Amino acid sequence: MSQTAVMDIDGEKEGPVVLGRTTKDASSAEEREITWQELAKHNTPGDMWIGLHGYVYDMTAWAAHHPGGHHVLELVAGREATHLFESYHKLSSRGLIGSQKVPKVGKLVSTEFPLYAGESKFYTSLRTKVEKYFRENGYKSVRTVTPLVLLNTLFIIGGMCLMYYLIGFVEGFSMLTRMLFAVMAGIFHHLSMVHLWHDMSHYSYGDSPSFWEYFPVFGGIFVGHSMDVWRHRHVLGHHIYTNVCGVDPDLGIYRAAPTKPLKPYKRKWEAFGNNVVVLSTKFQPLLYLVIVLQMQLDDWRSLWGRSMEAFKFNNKPFWRFYVPNVIYYIQRLVLPWTLGVLSIPATIGLFLITEAVAGSLFGYFSQITHISLNVEWPTGTPIPKDWAELQVLTARDYAQGSKFWTYISGYLNYQVMHHLFPGIAPYHYVPLLPILKETCKEFNIPYTPCTSFWNAVQDHWKHLSQFQSMLAERDAKAAAAATAAKAKTN
Repeated sequence: MSQTAVMDIDGEKEGPVVLGRTTKDASSAEEREITWQELAKHNTPGDMWIGLHGYVYDMTAWAAHHPGGHHVLELVAGREATHLFESYHKLSSRGLIGSQKVPKVGKLVSTEFPLYAGESKFYTSLRTKVEKYFRENGYKSVRTVTPLVLLNTLFIIGGMCLMYYLIGFVEGFSMLTRMLFAVMAGIFHHLSMVHLWHDMSHYSYGDSPSFWEYFPVFGGIFVGHSMDVWRHRHVLGHHIYTNVCGVDPDLGIYRAAPTKPLKPYKRKWEAFGNNVVVLSTKFQPLLYLVIVLQMQLDDWRSLWGRSMEAFKFNNKPFWRFYVPNVIYYIQRLVLPWTLGVLSIPATIGLFLITEAVAGSLFGYFSQITHISLNVEWPTGTPIPKDWAELQVLTARDYAQGSKFWTYISGYLNYQVMHHLFPGIAPYHYVPLLPILKETCKEFNIPYTPCTSFWNAVQDHWKHLSQFQSMLAERDAKAAAAATAAKAKTN
């Protein structure tokens, strides 16, 4: 067995590591062809293969020594993960791939989802500058939990607990007052999603792999969401295949890409012998009221189907989902009327107010960054453009000079930076922005953020409104085709 020193992603030695496997003959690894179906079978803690840059590598022995923890590798095992690897690691980490620690198994000859065929030096240049920034400013970690971050965490979790307590367990308040508490609880619910659980899902909150893995599970008690399902939806799906129709699960709860409009918004009502418009597309944001509830239901559906849309689950124990989610519903929908001061109808009504407020806020702040005018919707197999350049072109930043919108959105208004560097703590986005702008200009990549939140909302509405004419045109074509078919039959 070989003994070697391991470098973590921040370039610090972790000490000697004993590996139980040796590198296979390079020529035989080059000759072996591996399909995505074969790759997908190697997705267990004791057998982990990962596709990177057109080849397959065995991460099994390395997993125990991975600086980010073995749980991260278990998430991506059996998948093509080139762009996750690149966006979460330093450039120097490439030297590990194909070494004795991470041996090459063979060539990946097919993929389940589209690849990005375009190649550009943009990302390498940007990452070089960003790494230089952290090095020159003396940062040992890019995701340190600062006193301000810790204070914000306590404020949000404490605010949620206080509001839940005031809503259901303290006598003397009028129903109107309790409704105001429910609104506040919804705001704290949203803040927890964008500041805490979102960052933890990206491993950008602190440096403890154990914390990343287990504390977010605890978060399900407060918000009713599964971190495991979210990572499949958001990290594996959305961050690799941003705005790719039919693949990106995060496009919106109702499809909102030009090639796949929201919903038909028309249902056949036999009693009227007509198609009735259910909801005009420009009022689509009203459906954000239920986005949190839908995500909670999606979690259960995904668990039963063992996949989040196209992204199949790797081997996670069910308790991680059932225990926190069941506790969530008990403390929100059972305890207020069994041990608290509310009736069953009041408990349900106040719960729905909280979820509607959280859904509206999270819906807007998560959707306006990608479902907007002047963003790209990549198509093709393979996709002919560079992945990193598309992260700039598929997102719309906004209100970057506003501390209020930055806080309330949880830094989602710096969406481009977040997609290019998801493992960096969000408070670094502001000082890194000039580097992004400079590099985009250098490579002639359009970077056009909205100057205000309201401009971003307007662009979101305009994008949705254009579907009305698209749906009308589609219906007209369908009617014409039906008429022509009928005439031909007669």
